[in-house]
Amino acid sequence: YYKRIYKKYSIQIIPNFDKSTYQAGQTKNYYKKPEEVKKAEIIRGFKNQCEPIYIATKGIIKRAINENTPIIIEGVHLIPGKVHDNELYQICLNNLFEYAISIEDEEIHKKRFIKRQNDSPERTIKKYLDNFKEIRQIHDYIIERAKRYKKIKVVDNSQNIKDTLNEIISFF
Repeated sequence: YYKRIYKKYSIQIIPNFDKSTYQAGQTKNYYKKPEEVKKAEIIRGFKNQCEPIYIATKGIIKRAINENTPIIIEGVHLIPGKVHDNELYQICLNNLFEYAISIEDEEIHKKRFIKRQNDSPERTIKKYLDNFKEIRQIHDYIIERAKRYKKIKVVDNSQNIKDTLNEIISFF
């Protein structure tokens, strides 16, 4: 019952939020469109999904500042540099650390979906591989966006999680 209610209202508040990031921009006749148009629609759909998350994140950051509480916020819907683009950045300039995780090697990226399927059998690899081009377009958008800002670190996660975490920790 609660899942039905949640889904009903979350879709009203955030259209396309019930879709994966790579599906949010797949509009009518998507597969018949030129590649550049499809890419633009994928990024636009992703950004549309991100906007309500950003608004909520802004509120969380403001509360953490007011309460002097350390927080970690993570997720694919947090577009790198978005905080830099507003007044919050000046408030928390010395207390904000942003990073974007990248998997530069596409074959390693594909292999991660095998692990995901093993960990969560309901998340089959086929849908990710069928949409891998769109997934990479979002990945590339996130990394390109992160590279615009000197203070945002891009961390390659092609190795193992321990190496990635050690690299992130080394920035502090």
